[in-house]
Amino acid sequence: MIYRSVKQLEKEYKLKEALRSVRDLWYQLTEGYVTIPESTEKLQSFIEYFEGELPAGWILTMDEQGTIQARTNYSNRFSQMLVCKSFSGKERVKIIS
Repeated sequence: MIYRSVKQLEKEYKLKEALRSVRDLWYQLTEGYVTIPESTEKLQSFIEYFEGELPAGWILTMDEQGTIQARTNYSNRFSQMLVCKSFSGKERVKIIS
Protein backbone atom coordinates (compact mmCIF):
# COMPACT_ATOMS: atom_id res chain seq x y z
CA MET A 1 0.00 0.00 0.00
CA ILE A 2 1.20 3.50 -0.78
CA TYR A 3 1.06 5.96 2.10
CA ARG A 4 -0.23 9.45 1.36
CA SER A 5 -0.49 12.24 3.86
CA VAL A 6 -3.73 14.14 4.35
CA LYS A 7 -2.12 17.17 2.67
CA GLN A 8 -1.26 15.06 -0.38
CA LEU A 9 -4.82 13.74 -0.58
CA GLU A 10 -6.25 17.26 -0.19
CA LYS A 11 -4.17 18.47 -3.11
CA GLU A 12 -4.71 15.38 -5.27
CA TYR A 13 -8.50 15.42 -4.88
CA LYS A 14 -8.85 19.23 -4.95
CA LEU A 15 -10.54 19.13 -1.57
CA LYS A 16 -10.50 22.90 -1.04
CA GLU A 17 -12.34 23.50 -4.31
CA ALA A 18 -14.91 20.80 -3.49
CA LEU A 19 -15.44 22.23 -0.01
CA ARG A 20 -15.90 25.71 -1.46
CA SER A 21 -18.53 24.41 -3.91
CA VAL A 22 -20.45 22.58 -1.16
CA ARG A 23 -20.38 25.67 1.06
CA ASP A 24 -21.58 27.84 -1.83
CA LEU A 25 -24.53 25.53 -2.47
CA TRP A 26 -25.30 25.43 1.27
CA TYR A 27 -25.33 29.24 1.47
CA GLN A 28 -27.62 29.44 -1.54
CA LEU A 29 -30.03 26.98 0.07
CA THR A 30 -30.03 28.60 3.52
CA GLU A 31 -30.41 32.12 2.13
CA GLY A 32 -33.29 31.02 -0.09
CA TYR A 33 -31.61 31.74 -3.43
CA VAL A 34 -32.35 28.16 -4.51
CA THR A 35 -34.74 25.53 -3.20
CA ILE A 36 -34.59 21.77 -3.41
CA PRO A 37 -37.10 20.63 -6.05
CA GLU A 38 -39.79 18.22 -4.95
CA SER A 39 -40.06 16.19 -8.14
CA THR A 40 -37.49 13.48 -8.79
CA GLU A 41 -36.79 14.65 -12.34
CA LYS A 42 -36.15 18.24 -11.29
CA LEU A 43 -34.07 17.11 -8.32
CA GLN A 44 -31.82 15.09 -10.62
CA SER A 45 -31.18 18.06 -12.90
CA PHE A 46 -30.66 20.30 -9.85
CA ILE A 47 -28.01 17.90 -8.54
CA GLU A 48 -26.39 17.55 -11.97
CA TYR A 49 -26.15 21.33 -12.30
CA PHE A 50 -24.44 21.78 -8.93
CA GLU A 51 -22.31 18.69 -9.47
CA GLY A 52 -20.85 20.59 -12.41
CA GLU A 53 -19.55 23.15 -9.91
CA LEU A 54 -17.45 20.48 -8.18
CA PRO A 55 -13.94 19.52 -9.34
CA ALA A 56 -13.72 16.63 -11.79
CA GLY A 57 -14.09 13.26 -10.13
CA TRP A 58 -16.57 14.36 -7.42
CA ILE A 59 -20.24 13.41 -7.21
CA LEU A 60 -22.97 15.21 -5.30
CA THR A 61 -25.92 13.85 -3.34
CA MET A 62 -28.56 15.61 -1.28
CA ASP A 63 -31.47 14.61 0.87
CA GLU A 64 -34.82 16.27 1.47
CA GLN A 65 -33.59 17.85 4.73
CA GLY A 66 -30.91 19.79 2.86
CA THR A 67 -27.86 17.72 3.83
CA ILE A 68 -25.27 17.98 1.07
CA GLN A 69 -22.68 15.28 0.45
CA ALA A 70 -19.89 15.35 -2.09
CA ARG A 71 -17.53 12.44 -2.48
CA THR A 72 -14.80 11.41 -4.82
CA ASN A 73 -15.68 8.93 -7.52
CA TYR A 74 -12.31 7.28 -8.12
CA SER A 75 -13.02 3.56 -8.05
CA ASN A 76 -9.40 2.68 -8.86
CA ARG A 77 -7.97 4.39 -5.76
CA PHE A 78 -7.96 3.16 -2.20
CA SER A 79 -8.58 6.45 -0.39
CA GLN A 80 -11.76 8.41 -1.04
CA MET A 81 -12.81 11.80 0.32
CA LEU A 82 -16.23 12.80 1.64
CA VAL A 83 -17.50 16.30 2.38
CA CYS A 84 -20.79 16.52 4.25
CA LYS A 85 -22.63 19.69 5.28
CA SER A 86 -25.94 19.48 7.09
CA PHE A 87 -28.65 22.09 6.73
CA SER A 88 -27.82 23.29 10.26
CA GLY A 89 -24.29 24.11 9.09
CA LYS A 90 -22.37 21.24 10.66
CA GLU A 91 -19.55 20.24 8.37
CA ARG A 92 -17.49 17.06 8.13
CA VAL A 93 -14.60 16.04 5.93
CA LYS A 94 -13.65 12.39 6.01
CA ILE A 95 -11.20 10.10 4.33
CA ILE A 96 -13.02 6.88 3.57
CA SER A 97 -11.69 3.66 2.12
